[in-house]
Amino acid sequence: MIERRLSLRLLAYWERARAGRLMPQMADIQPELLEDVWADCFILQINDPQALTFSILHRGENLHDDWPQMAHLNGSISTLFSKRGPVLEDGQIFDADGSVVKYRQCLLPLGDGAQVVAVFGGARFKVFD
Repeated sequence: MIERRLSLRLLAYWERARAGRLMPQMADIQPELLEDVWADCFILQINDPQALTFSILHRGENLHDDWPQMAHLNGSISTLFSKRGPVLEDGQIFDADGSVVKYRQCLLPLGDGAQVVAVFGGARFKVFD
């Protein structure tokens, strides 16, 4: 049976990709193995771990235009850095129009040894007017 919840599916993929290491490397992520969910995935290159700045290397077409700001990623990335492990979250926020947006997201570290250099993950949102 194929896991349908994005977070659990990505977590299982990440566990296989790390192959006993602390975390997988960016080169271990193979989009062709995630074709059916790649539109919900992202990869963030960490530019400055102290300032929590990043560049978006991949943002799936299903993610909102104002993502990642609306997903409050800086706090989540900070947690990921301190754990050096997965961060799975769900919650709700308000978009610019005042609509409730419920979300689930999964952030998974990619690294070089013990150093986190990127974040791989996925998110799904639902807007309630």
